[in-house]
Amino acid sequence: MWGEHKMTSPARKKFNIFFDTNVLETRYGSGLLQFGEFRLSGECSKIQEFIKKNNLKNDVELCIPDVVWREIIQHMRENFFSQKQSVQSLIENYIKSFGDLAEINCEFKINNNTEYEEYLKKIEKDFWTGEGKECKLIPYPKSKGVVDKLINKAFKKERPFVETKAIKGGKIYSDAGLKDALIIETMSDFCNKDTIGILYSNDADFRSMFTGDLKDKFQVFNTFDAIINYLEIENKLNKKKLVRLAFENGDYLKETVVDSSGNNYDKSVTKFVVKNVSSSDEADIFIVNISATINEAKYLYEIKYDFTANEVVDSSYTIENE
Repeated sequence: MWGEHKMTSPARKKFNIFFDTNVLETRYGSGLLQFGEFRLSGECSKIQEFIKKNNLKNDVELCIPDVVWREIIQHMRENFFSQKQSVQSLIENYIKSFGDLAEINCEFKINNNTEYEEYLKKIEKDFWTGEGKECKLIPYPKSKGVVDKLINKAFKKERPFVETKAIKGGKIYSDAGLKDALIIETMSDFCNKDTIGILYSNDADFRSMFTGDLKDKFQVFNTFDAIINYLEIENKLNKKKLVRLAFENGDYLKETVVDSSGNNYDKSVTKFVVKNVSSSDEADIFIVNISATINEAKYLYEIKYDFTANEVVDSSYTIENE
């Protein structure tokens, strides 16, 4: 099968980014698909570029779950002929409307299901030997244990097997539930104990599915920027951002800053904001500008911070309006 995955060494910490259908497909106008080829969406391509630019190819794997790829091909299969018929109907109506005032014609090169099925095979081959070479097609686990687990979840209506408003023949269907469940099982099966699985999806329900022991092992993001931000932090690619986070989230550094002005870091500190982080002439030494409200007075600090030692090496401050 095109794009069949290769298992990677568990010795290194890796990040496996899994794509859901709703972020992979490129749609136009009122939701029209591309029927003549498959290309990654713009944001997915940007993730590829980020990985290349930052030399992360050995640390980050781009993964397309098999169930997602099947859904993409099925969407193309289902929509091609319905959209083809829609175009033909529009042309007929325009011909009637404009008459001799316009010559309107549209010739389709594919006219039946068999021809398009063959063309879909070409689309798959072109993708996996071209743009998709940077991605891995990840199969879903087929063991009896996984099947039994999914069946039990379905009967108990546990997430992602929840009822939807889609009704057919008097029955309530949740066809997305199986696909979502298989994505989760695919991620759990493929990611080893040293790997963090990242799911890129616009489906907010996934956030509630990775709980308990799975919360630290799997991350769910719905934007390109959120994924880039996470990778930058985890791989220490943006030291300024890491310095900002260290002062925003670390009580030790906050205490050090406030203590430098003869105050205590307690309830008297009602505001603590990192205004700016800039590099200095010294390696791994950063200048951090902080604004803090202490006992209703506004303090402006300029901090010299050693990134490697995680220590404040110098501090000065002024009190606004003094």
